[in-house]
Amino acid sequence: MRLRYFLDWGGDILWAGDDEANEKYGYPTDLDLLPISHETRELIKILFCIWPSIAQGSKSKSEKEEFDKLNKEVFARLVSELQTIEISNEMPNISSQPTAHGGG
Repeated sequence: MRLRYFLDWGGDILWAGDDEANEKYGYPTDLDLLPISHETRELIKILFCIWPSIAQGSKSKSEKEEFDKLNKEVFARLVSELQTIEISNEMPNISSQPTAHGGG
């Protein structure tokens, strides 16, 4: 079974990566069906609170780096907590992306 990890505008973070995952958890994945800790769920909420302004390029490089750090922590926690599921990280490193204003 495989899940794909990336954020979208709708507040989803995990996506079925094969038919088995789609049948069991849906597309996007219903996080309530997964054995994820309360702490990880709270970090996911924080990630989505700051995601819109990060995705629009309206944050400084240091703020983007902090977002990347939190994003990596969430991914690592999901991999650790969902050990029987393969999770592929398809989320780009935001701090290395140019801003909407053409800067870095």
